[in-house]
Order: sequence, then C-alpha cells, then structure tokens
Amino acid sequence: MTRYTYRLTDNLDPEERLEEAALWKAMHDRFGDAIVPVTGDVHADYGRLRRQDTKPGMPYWNDPAFLREARRSFVTMPYDDAKSEVARLHNLGQSAFVKSTRDKHAIFRCPVGTSLSEAMGDFVYSFIDGGPALMVQEMVEMTYEWRFFVMDRRIVTDSTNHPDLTPLNFPCRVAYRTTEGHESCGVGGFMRQPLFDVAQRIAASMATPTAVIDCAYINGNAGCVELNPLHLGNVGLFACDVRALADAAFNLRTNAPNPETSNG
Repeated sequence: MTRYTYRLTDNLDPEERLEEAALWKAMHDRFGDAIVPVTGDVHADYGRLRRQDTKPGMPYWNDPAFLREARRSFVTMPYDDAKSEVARLHNLGQSAFVKSTRDKHAIFRCPVGTSLSEAMGDFVYSFIDGGPALMVQEMVEMTYEWRFFVMDRRIVTDSTNHPDLTPLNFPCRVAYRTTEGHESCGVGGFMRQPLFDVAQRIAASMATPTAVIDCAYINGNAGCVELNPLHLGNVGLFACDVRALADAAFNLRTNAPNPETSNG
C-alpha cells in the first residue's frame, strides 16, 4: 500500500494552526492508514513546505486564461521597460502597482508623481542586470476577494477571503469588502456567482490543471487577482470545506497518477 505523509508544524499563529489541524484531520479521515504524520525538517507529500521544498511561483502572468480575466492593464517586463510602463500609466493619470515575478519577493506602489525607481529605492539593485521580471499593472480597487480551490480543472471548494476566517467558519454566509476591515454583506447570488464564473472559465483553460485562483471585484467588475500553486497544507484555507479538499486529493492520488494532476 502506498503511504503518504503530512508534515505537522509547531506554528503558533491561531488561524494557521487551526487550518493545519482541520486539514490533517480531514486528510486522515479520508486516507486512513495510507497517510501518516511527520514532524521536523523532513519532506512530506502534504502540509507546510520547508524552505528548500518551496517550488517556483506559478507563472500565471503569461497565461492567457488569467490575462483574459485580469480586468486591468497588466504587462510583465524587465526593469528598464517597467519604468517606461509606469511612466505611461502616470501620463494617463493612473497610479501603478508593481510586483516581482519572484515568489513572495517584493511589491511597489507608484502613485502618480512617484517613479518606479523612487518607489524601489535601494531595492532597485535586485532588478537590474538580469533580475526577475516585473508585473506592472494599473492601481485598481479590489473588493470582496474570493479564493477558489481547483483540482483537475474542477472547483472543489471556495471561500470568501479574510484572515480571520478558518474552516470552522464553513459554510461562511458573508463576504468581506476588504481583507483588512470587517465590513461585510450577505452572500447573495450576485456576489459569489460572477466570481465563481470567472474562476470556472480560468480553470477550464489555464496552463496547469490544479491551482488556487483568487478572484475579486476589480473596479466593480468580477475578475482575477492571481493564481498560485495548490499544495495542500501550504496555502491559506479561510472558510473552505476541508473534507471536500481531502476527498479530491484522495481521488487524484487513486485515479490520476499523472504528477501534473496529482499535486493537490
């Protein structure tokens, strides 16, 4: 019998510790003796990745499935070209938001009147002479962010995006206007459904069959914020259905041995 491992950590953050426990419980219930916990500095199939296990970010910025749903000016380019793109947006009266393509590396806000080099300061040396490319996009208002978990091109579960939420809140009946505040509204069909439709269109044609898709209302229109790799135990769950994730992961492992589709 094939055995899988789930890495448990000593994380003391209340939300992350609860998410880990809830997902581990759901995975063990579904996999039974086929999954075992591990701790310490070891590689595991599921759970929190070690620094040396962290995979490169998903290059969604080149994926037509994402770009069709971005709902904002969005280009990826090296530093010298990015400076010109920020200036172009400023000439149109638009502020710019710039993000490194290196995973969890750096973001910069460039309001009209502040150049990219000024916003970067000494950080600029990380991007010249062959540094990572930059995603340059117009500054927009993003509200009611929503996270969709996609495995084998199917939306398995989803949750409104707020750091206070955990799987204990499933099913969550409210949507939060921003991830920082607590202004909320009831989840009517008009709120979730357009975001679900965006995620479903992306899932059908994105470059990888498994991903986390973050959507939001972008200047009032349903669109996509970003895509990220889906490694169960290493991504924020919010108020998702952990049992649905465990079922989908088990089915991928038993029915789809292809590594491309079994990395949930």
